[in-house]
Amino acid sequence: MTSDLSILVTVHERQITLRRLLPHLKGFGCEILVTDSSKTRVPQNMLDEFNVRYLHHPGVDFYTNNITGLKELSSKYVVALSDDDFLVKKSVFKCLDFLRKNPDYVSAEGLSLKFQEKNATLMDSYGIEAYCLRQERLEASDFLGRAKQCFDVFWPPIHSVINRKCYLEVFEFIRNHPEYQPIRYVDKIVALFMALYGKTKLINTLYLLRSEDRQIEKDGFFNDLKKEVPFNELLNDLSKQDSSMIQYFAEQTGEEYTSIQHSILEILESYTKNYGPTIKARRDFLDQRNWLNRLTKQQTRRAAIFTKIVSESAKEVDEILKLIKLNPIKD
Repeated sequence: MTSDLSILVTVHERQITLRRLLPHLKGFGCEILVTDSSKTRVPQNMLDEFNVRYLHHPGVDFYTNNITGLKELSSKYVVALSDDDFLVKKSVFKCLDFLRKNPDYVSAEGLSLKFQEKNATLMDSYGIEAYCLRQERLEASDFLGRAKQCFDVFWPPIHSVINRKCYLEVFEFIRNHPEYQPIRYVDKIVALFMALYGKTKLINTLYLLRSEDRQIEKDGFFNDLKKEVPFNELLNDLSKQDSSMIQYFAEQTGEEYTSIQHSILEILESYTKNYGPTIKARRDFLDQRNWLNRLTKQQTRRAAIFTKIVSESAKEVDEILKLIKLNPIKD
């Protein structure tokens, strides 16, 4: 049993996806903890079958659900996993091994692909386009350098192998400051905190398969928390807050508040200005047929690397897709 890694699965009214996930996690050889805020607890025989720890606290919010689990665990590192996503085991331990050898890094993650629930097939465009069109890493030597990378070349570390204490501090801060809680903004806040604590590594290995068909979220957290607010508006709102996050960063880094404030707001202003056009340009690019044929030489090389990375995990991917096909999630 690996003692320095745990997997935390947070659940809210989605026992059907949890029932599908647990057989996949059974062979990981580390502690599995399920924290459940559903009205009805998971059947005990399911928990006994897969030897997982389980905490049931109906009705708590998304952040409290995560915080409760993170406090209950004692491992140095944790993977916070959605109940409809699947990890590639060998890649998780490759990330863990990297973190053990590189203490200046607080999280490590591999590449992701999406799958379609209805036919249990991969969606090649998700993952490969991100890998080809941008480089995803947070490896600047200083906090502000990494903060800028969060909004320039960004791969959210939400589901990475991550330092548990750092992750706990992130969720406690967000819970105590409701102004930062819109669900579509959480990944940016997490990335900024990770930039505070250390570097983030993207490793060339297939790490995660994510569900594309989000109809199964209709009874879950995202239905309750997602706010239909334009992304630019969220960013502008952040710059107008009481600066509690900037104050926190200043206290933790020992840098002058005004310096942190100026740098963060400059980053946000630039990102707000460029986000919409950048996303539109990327979507327009991908909407055109044969977009892979129009990549630059460097991007074409990256596409070949991505394809090779995925093929190296073909056996594990086939096993996951088989499990998905045998356990369909119906609307």
